[in-house]
Parts: sequence; structure tokens; C-alpha cells
Amino acid sequence: MTIKRRLIVAISLAASLISAGFYGVVFSTRYQEEMQRYAEKKDAWLLMTAELMVESLWELNDQGLLRISQTMLADDDVLGVAVINEFGDLMLSLGEFYGSGLDVVEAPIVRMTDQLGIVKLAFSSVNIRLALRKEIAQSSLMMALLVLGLNLIIVLATVSFTRPIYTLVELVKGITGGQLATLPAIKASGELAVLSDAIVNMLHELKKREETIKQVSAGAAESQYKYQLEQYKFQTEQHLRLESEHLREELQQSLQTLKTTQEHLINSEKLAVLGSLVAGVAHEINTPLGIGVTAASYISDLVHGMRGSLAAGGLELKTVANWVETMDDSAKLLSGNLQRAAEIVRSFKQVSVDQASEGARTFMMREYIQEIITSLHPKLKKGRHRVDLDCPDDLRVNTWPGVLAQILTNLIMNSLLHGFRGREEGLISIQVSNCENDFITLTYADDGAGLAVEELPHLFEPFHTSLRNEGGSGLGTYIIYNLVTQKLGGMISANSQPGQGLRYTIQFQPLAGC
Repeated sequence: MTIKRRLIVAISLAASLISAGFYGVVFSTRYQEEMQRYAEKKDAWLLMTAELMVESLWELNDQGLLRISQTMLADDDVLGVAVINEFGDLMLSLGEFYGSGLDVVEAPIVRMTDQLGIVKLAFSSVNIRLALRKEIAQSSLMMALLVLGLNLIIVLATVSFTRPIYTLVELVKGITGGQLATLPAIKASGELAVLSDAIVNMLHELKKREETIKQVSAGAAESQYKYQLEQYKFQTEQHLRLESEHLREELQQSLQTLKTTQEHLINSEKLAVLGSLVAGVAHEINTPLGIGVTAASYISDLVHGMRGSLAAGGLELKTVANWVETMDDSAKLLSGNLQRAAEIVRSFKQVSVDQASEGARTFMMREYIQEIITSLHPKLKKGRHRVDLDCPDDLRVNTWPGVLAQILTNLIMNSLLHGFRGREEGLISIQVSNCENDFITLTYADDGAGLAVEELPHLFEPFHTSLRNEGGSGLGTYIIYNLVTQKLGGMISANSQPGQGLRYTIQFQPLAGC
């Protein structure tokens, strides 16, 4: 599209939009004012009619009521009048009350403090709307004529503005084609005059240079040009080589800095998760140890009582039997709770050692994942969340258990912080398949809040979190992605829908094969 057409279209569109916006505001204001006047008129006429009918209704003067009603109906906006006495009987009804576009209002007819009846008026805003439509039609015609006149003025102004430009374009085309002999006359003013003068001066300069070049030997000029071209080429290559070496050094330094920062962030996140586990395990161990201490204290009291009875010589066989039974129950309670504490400590010890060492070893997959779940039991128990594990009992794997523990720990913590946020009794499903084609597939899924479609592509990006204002680092899934792809040499993918939970699929190859 040419400049002329663009100017015409742009200015015409702007003028049309401004005119339409102006008249739109005027019409809107006019409509609101008329409707406000209509509403005030309804209220005023209704109250006036009720006051005028008080005496006629009190005296049961039907003729008086009729005269007042006919007076009301003389107004074009009033289409119906009805009067109902205090017993609900219709005393008078004139005009229309049923039809589209009618506004029926009513008011009580009160004399002193006694209500004598009700008056109803049926109003119509048709006349107001017709008048407004007529005004809109007239204004629209005026606006169309105005826009048409503006467009005509714009076309004439644009033609006068672009004519010198086309002349300049033809001049430049002639210069490009080597036509330096003729100089056309250009009539222009303002900036276009400056531009045309510059082009004419450039044409004069080109003519002078053309004459100078013809006077110089073609061979010498060509040699000089080749020499300058070689010099420029050499200097450019030197400059580019130095710049490329400098950029390569800067990129290597930046890459090394990024790798160091990444390692620090990953280690910080690991320590944060491990610290959270320590706090949870300490809280979880406190319960069985407290019960054990209570049971041991109770056994100690029983033994002290038995010693006292033996010293007094009044010990009976039935009393001894009761003491023995009570001590046996207390001992069982003490043993069970100490075993529970030992199991928690053993699971946490194995998981924490693996996360700290990152060494590879062979282990039973189901047993190890169960230890990870046990170490996270304090976190899961707060919200009564449940983890279902589906893994073959005989699946033995040689890989990095600490990496696997870090991955599952981060996945479960993400479900607790994000997926199950604000709810209880969430369900986590962990499914591990048998080794197929030298790959193990681990599927992790929860029934939490899920992710929006636009957030899923950014799931594994660093510092992407929805809890930044609450201390979230946004590194959880980023660390998971790096551990799976770099440490395990595997692949990870995720899919989710809002309200349908989040599902991860992890595939990796054991070190010693399957």
C-alpha cells in the first residue's frame, strides 16, 4: 500500500472513529437524561394523582375520579389509569395496562392515616424512544456528511503532499539507472524542499565524480581499488578474530559461573529438604519415645511396690499375678514403641546417608522406596495423605540411591506444598515397572490441584514457582529435571490438567543393566 493510501485510510479512520465516539457519547448522555426525566415524571405524576384522588375516593365521587383519570390520560406518556378501593374492588379502569413496553406503577391513596385505596398508572417510553431515534438518524446523516467532507479534504491534501515525493522517486530511479544528464524541476516546500535540494546536490556531485573517474586511468583505479579492498578485508578478518576470541573467553567464564551457581543452588535445596526431614523425623520419634518412657516409669513403680510388699511379708499370689500381667503389657508397649522409633531412625538414616554420599550401589527398589516414604511419614501424616506404591518385590537395581531419594523427596514435597495446598487426604501413586529394553519406568502421580495448560511448558524452568511470596525457591522441579537427565542419564516428562492432578513419567537405565 502506498503512502498516499495509508495516509488517506489512517486519517479517514481516525476522523470516523472520533466522530463516532463523540456522537456516541452525546447520544448516550441524551438517552440517560431522557430516561431520568421519564423516571422522575412517573414518580411525580403518580404522587400527584394519588393526592388529587383522595377527596373523590373519600366521597365515593366516581365523576371526580373519572375527570382526574382523563386529565392524566391526556399526557402522551400515560396509557392507563386504574383505581382500587380499600377492599380490593376495581372502581375505575381506563386505557391499557397489558402490552409490551408498558411500565405499571402504583401508589396508595391515603387520607390522614387511613389508606382509602390504590391508584395505578401505566406509562410508556415509546414517544421518548422515537424522538431519540429521530435525533440519532439526523445526527448520523450529519456525521456521514462531515466524514465525507473530511475525506475529500484529506484526499486533496494527500495528493498535493505526495506529488513531490513521486517526482523524487522518479529522480532516484533515474540516478539508479545511470541517467545523470537531466535534472527535473521539483516543486516542493518545507522538509520535501530540503530533501529535493539534497538529492539535486547529490546528483551534481555524482556528475563531478563521474568526470573525475573518466580522467583517471582505468588500470590504476582498479589496482588502487583492489588494494584498498584487500586491506579492508584483512583488517576486518583481524577484528573479527579478536572479537570472536574475546567472546569465546567471556562465554566460557559465564558458563563456568553458571555451573558453579547451579551446583550451589542444588546443594542448598538438598540441605533444605534434608533439614525438613530431620525436623519431621524428630517430631515423629518423640511420640513412641514418650510412650516408652511412660511405660518404663510405670514398670519401675510396679517393681518398687513389689519390693515394699515383699519387705512387709504381705504379698499374695493373686497380687503377684496381676503385677506380672501388668508388667508384661507395659513391656510389650515399651518394646513396640521402641521398635517403631528404631524403624523410623533406620529409614531416615539410610535415606539421609544416600542423599549425602550420592554413591552408586545395588539395592531392592521396592524396599528402598518404602524407606523414603517412611522417612516422609511425618509430613504426610499432618494432612492424612496416603502414598500407594506399586513395585515388583524382586526388582533389584544398580544406580544412585541418593539421587532417587532426592527425586522422590522433591516430588512428594511438591505435592504437599502445591498439589494438596489447602486440602487433606490427598492420594499419591508411585508405580515402578519391570525393566524393559534395559530401561526402568517410574510413574509418579497425585490427585492434587494440577497445573494450567500455559504453566506446564515452564514446569522444569529454574525459579518458576507459584509460592514466591511465601518463600518458594522455584528450584524443586528444576533439580528433579537435572538429576534425572544428568545423574541418571534418563528422561522425564509431565502432563496435567487443572483440578486433575500432576503426573510425571521418568525413564532411566541402571548402571549394570537389567
